[in-house]
Amino acid sequence: VVHPDRRDLRELAEPLAVRDVVAERVVVAAVAAMAESSPVVNDSNQLVYTVGEGETYTVAAAWEASYAGIVKEGAGKLVVSVANASFAKPVFVNAGVLEASVDKALGADVVTVASGAAINITQTGCGQSTYYNTTLKNVIIAGTGPDGLGAITFNGGGSADQYFPRVTLSADATIGGRTRWGARVFNLAGHTLTVDSPGTYLMFNGTTFLNPGHVVANNVTFQG
Repeated sequence: VVHPDRRDLRELAEPLAVRDVVAERVVVAAVAAMAESSPVVNDSNQLVYTVGEGETYTVAAAWEASYAGIVKEGAGKLVVSVANASFAKPVFVNAGVLEASVDKALGADVVTVASGAAINITQTGCGQSTYYNTTLKNVIIAGTGPDGLGAITFNGGGSADQYFPRVTLSADATIGGRTRWGARVFNLAGHTLTVDSPGTYLMFNGTTFLNPGHVVANNVTFQG
């Protein structure tokens, strides 16, 4: 004899089982995303962060001097929330966004931003005439970034007229952001620098422009 409630129990168990499977898949996907973002060391002894689209990975420990360099891959965002003033190795931003939330987050060598990638500065408390990133040698940029807003965008607090010692164009490039910022030297290298900062302006206080090129200003005021 089949108890009349048994069918109801089976019907209740089926959606529970489905929910268990869905929950398991969510956990597996989350673990996979974390594993993808976790850095690995490549054959060149570079520390490589691959952050998938829609994902964010935060670096909270300073980079070790034993690495030959840092590489950012993937369409997601890598947030560097710690200073790396003594890390004198190159940094390559090959895809997605590398966000620097503190001074000297980008190290003490050269940062190269590939076309389609970007650096976003979100450091707060910047001073108008303060010389930031004194250890950084050069930032080499190309393209308009992953969203068309710039290969370098400054969205931090305050003003940073001299945030970078030097910015060099390896091809035509766009820079922007909602807060004013500048560099001590812009090496145009014969290319076109487009400054696109809707509703704000960028400060180039005492900036030197090297090697003939063009500067295109969209919705921006230059002051210096």
